[in-house]
Amino acid sequence: MALKDLVASKSALTEEVVEALIKDYVRYDVEEKELTFLPAAARLSGKQKVLVYLVALQGWPIVAKGQEIPTAAKPAHIGERVSIHGGTLRPLLKELKDRHLIAWKGGAYSVRAASLADIKAEMDGKAPVKKAPRPKRAAKAPEKAAPGELKAKRKASGKSGDLTAKFNGWIDEGFFRKPRTLGEVRDRFHEQGDIIPRTTIPTYLLAAVRAKPPRLTRARAEVDGKKVWVYTSPS
Repeated sequence: MALKDLVASKSALTEEVVEALIKDYVRYDVEEKELTFLPAAARLSGKQKVLVYLVALQGWPIVAKGQEIPTAAKPAHIGERVSIHGGTLRPLLKELKDRHLIAWKGGAYSVRAASLADIKAEMDGKAPVKKAPRPKRAAKAPEKAAPGELKAKRKASGKSGDLTAKFNGWIDEGFFRKPRTLGEVRDRFHEQGDIIPRTTIPTYLLAAVRAKPPRLTRARAEVDGKKVWVYTSPS
């Protein structure tokens, strides 16, 4: 094979080649300078319609000699003629361009002369099929908690409410008839097996002080040589 045999030019787009690709789908309206799709074109995919349209544009110099009719088209014009909106058309044109089936220049697309064989394969449904992307691995379902764990979680979530009820019971029982310090309240919790942080205890005390009407009152008192808050039931 000589190097000259590797040259692909527009002259390769002969009348026979163009006709073979578009004869079943397109007719030329020379007076209106428009291409009309035949009913059979409805069976074509979006890619095939675009290719048929762009190949058909190359026929204008043959069927309308002496008239200057563009053989390339911009996306908006292509979309209007093949009835494909821009959101679908743009990625389709990019794919065809990336596959070197069509060319882009100055914002317009046209058929590559060297790609006629591949275009015919696309029209015949014999184009190489892209491998489908491997499906993403489904997210792992969260493991179900064992019955014992679930019970423990429920117990933990209800613990705060249980401690509040227990604390309010102490008020009703008269534990606070005598002024009590925060340390004494903490010790009472510990005596009953509830080991809670010291910083949590003011939550129960202040809630009782702020209740309407107050369930506890507080005042400064000297205990072991220190000024501390003490809490007492209202008399």
